[in-house]
Amino acid sequence: MTVLEKRERFLERKERILAEHKGPGRERLVGLLGEAELAFFALDPEKAMGILEEAWKVDRGNAELAFFLGESWFNDGEAGKAATALKHVLERRPQHFEALVYSGVLENDLGRPDSAVEYLKRALALRPDAFLPAFALGAIHAGTGQLAKAETLLKRAVQIEENPQALSLLGTIAYE
Repeated sequence: MTVLEKRERFLERKERILAEHKGPGRERLVGLLGEAELAFFALDPEKAMGILEEAWKVDRGNAELAFFLGESWFNDGEAGKAATALKHVLERRPQHFEALVYSGVLENDLGRPDSAVEYLKRALALRPDAFLPAFALGAIHAGTGQLAKAETLLKRAVQIEENPQALSLLGTIAYE
């Protein structure tokens, strides 16, 4: 994500992060979120993310904060950190669609396609009309040689949203 996108995503979620907080340390959390906001406005995302990591230590049970961090780390290519944060989200909210999708993609990238399939199936069950879990599942099945399953899922994905990668993968499957 660009600095401005991260800032906007943070501002969209800041109130939800605060609302999620339970227990002691609220003043500290409010202060840290304010510092992170200032760092984002100063176009210093590294500092902002460091402050938000500190905030997560104050409020480890905050699924909204964990998701923001996980999504940011996912987009920054920090798979290990993203996986840890997303695991925390799913422990608290097992039906969190975006966390399921990101976790599925990460698991596949980390060479664990069986785990990836489980996350993505759960996401697809929550939102049968979503492109990304259908496409990602289709791509995983194509990669493991399960072409009939892949074709079904990719056709479903293309019906939801025409996408060059999905169409290309369908063409490759048809050729095979």
